[in-house]
Amino acid sequence: MRARLALAFVLICFAASAQARAPSFAAFVQELWPDAQAKGVTRATFDLAMRGVTPDARVIAATKRQPEYGKPFGDYVNGMVSADRLTRGKQKIKQWSALFDKVGIRTMRLETDPFGNFLGQGYEVGSGRDWARLGNLYLQDGVWNGERILPEGYAKFVSTPAPAWVADKRPIYGGFFWINGLGQYPVPRDSYYMAGAGGQTTMIVPSHDLVVVRLGHYKGEAFGAPAFRKALALLMEAVPRKN
Repeated sequence: MRARLALAFVLICFAASAQARAPSFAAFVQELWPDAQAKGVTRATFDLAMRGVTPDARVIAATKRQPEYGKPFGDYVNGMVSADRLTRGKQKIKQWSALFDKVGIRTMRLETDPFGNFLGQGYEVGSGRDWARLGNLYLQDGVWNGERILPEGYAKFVSTPAPAWVADKRPIYGGFFWINGLGQYPVPRDSYYMAGAGGQTTMIVPSHDLVVVRLGHYKGEAFGAPAFRKALALLMEAVPRKN
């Protein structure tokens, strides 16, 4: 399901450019296959996701008239930052303080869509120290300073491979967390992690009682990713396993 959604997202984002440069929509769809294959998507899953997919002229038309360019900037901002959104934002600050204040997180910002709903799959911004604190909360089974903050068993849930991914012989995704089930990283396979844009990662290694955070930018991922793997390998040598 996740692969299907990801492929659909790519399809929408690039439909306009594909129409201009590809001889046909079918040819454009086939151009997506090498990228999908490189990400571990099987041919059967790819074909199932793309079966019956056709270009949506409404989406292509919408890309040619984005709201931030169709009205004065001040009017656009005032429309986005409405009094209602500010009120809901203040309510969310109180709601999230129950978690963030208790674990000492000070810089975390969770972005929403235009309707004020948290996106969840990305757009969370924080310092390396705050991501490490969040990782340590999971490392400690959701308990902080003797107080249970996450529901009992939740850390186990997110770090257990999801049945659908196991059935696809790719035990690399659990409950909202990625899992090192195929040894993608040089850490034990029970390790699990939060993965973000540009190869940014919060790696949780229970067997070594360790959390490792890497922050960076897209342009540095080509160099940062190999360096991160090298650092993890060195840490496995330096930090002993728990007894």
